[in-house]
This record gives sequence, structure tokens and C-alpha cells, in this order.
Amino acid sequence: MRLPVALVILASTSAAIAGPDWTEIPDARKIPPAQVIPFSPVNSIMGELIGLDAAGGADTADLYVVTLGPGGGTVKTGSGSPLREANFDTILAVFNMDGTGVVANDDVGPGDTSSQVTISTSGTFLVAVAAKGVQPASAGGIMFNIYSPGNQFAQVPPNNPAGNMPVANWSGTPIDPEPRNYLAHVTHGSPAVPAVSEVALVVLGAGFAVGAFMMLRRGLPVG
Repeated sequence: MRLPVALVILASTSAAIAGPDWTEIPDARKIPPAQVIPFSPVNSIMGELIGLDAAGGADTADLYVVTLGPGGGTVKTGSGSPLREANFDTILAVFNMDGTGVVANDDVGPGDTSSQVTISTSGTFLVAVAAKGVQPASAGGIMFNIYSPGNQFAQVPPNNPAGNMPVANWSGTPIDPEPRNYLAHVTHGSPAVPAVSEVALVVLGAGFAVGAFMMLRRGLPVG
């Protein structure tokens, strides 16, 4: 007796994943080598921009190695942070591990000086939390046009060719005074919504399975 084979494809609907927290210890640099967060997923990154950084330059940005799993993730500064001072305006920038640009953001929206970047793919990235007024630069120049008119609330892709070269320094001056404390929240993965075709396959497969079971119970041949 042949039984029909029912192919059922289930789409993942799991919620975003959260992990432990990371505190900037010791002081992070603003250019590679970045401070490595040795676990994934990480839930938040806490640090400060004050005095001189680990390389001896002005502490205007902190660079971290962050690993994101399937679905990528989102990094956001400011929201819910008990340490974020009201006058500290941030920017966020993401780079590939070779230092080339991925995406950057100044403000989330009108009246909200938090910054947010979304990465849609899994992998290991360099994530920079910086003070507004500075911006990453490569040997080719400014890597992202985050301060250009119309880009304040955008997630800005890298410039070409400067953004496709490794970050080498940060130009500009912070608009806010020290001390500048921050808490960056990291959300990993995105709840998946089943496509119409996937839902149809699930329903169709379930129908075949129920029909075959009922036919077997009645002693009827299947297939």
C-alpha cells in the first residue's frame, strides 16, 4: 500500500533573541582593532566617550566587534538608557570586518536624537557609537553623507569610493560636551512572516495527511 508524501514547510515565527550585556572595559578604540564582544547574542553595550581613547586620540567614537545571527539585527542608542544624558546626541555606523562601510544613521526621527541602524544579514560586523559632529573617514574621504540635507533621519549607505575603503579616522568635533555616556541596545533577528506560498503548502500538506488517515481507518486503498 502506497502512502502519499505530504511536504510541509513551516516558517519560523520565533521572537527576537536577547542576550547578556557588555560594558566597555577597557576603553575601546575608534578605529580597528575594535573591542571584541566575546559572546553572541549581546543585549546591550554600555560605554562612555570622555578624555582620550585607547589609541591616545580624542575619545569621540567607540568601535566594537558584534556578531549577528540569522535575520541580522538592529542597534539603537538612547532608548531606555538611565545613563544617556539628555544633551548627548549620538550617531551609529556599521562596517564590515575589513573596515569598509555598511550603513550609518544620525537620528531616528524628528524630536528623537537616538540613532538606529538595521543589518538584514547574519555575520560579524564593526559597530561604532559616536558623538554627533564627528563622522568616519577613509583614505578616500568621508564614508557616509549622514549630515547632508535630507539624510538626518535616514539609514545612509556608504559613499563610493570612500565608503568602500577601510575606516582610518574620524573627522569633526562633537557638538555635546563631556562626559558622554551611552547605552546601545542590540536586537537580534526578526520574526519571520510566512509567505503565501508557504501557508498554502502547510494547508495542502495537512489536508493530504488527514485524508490519508481517514482512508486508512476505513480500509480504503491510498494512492
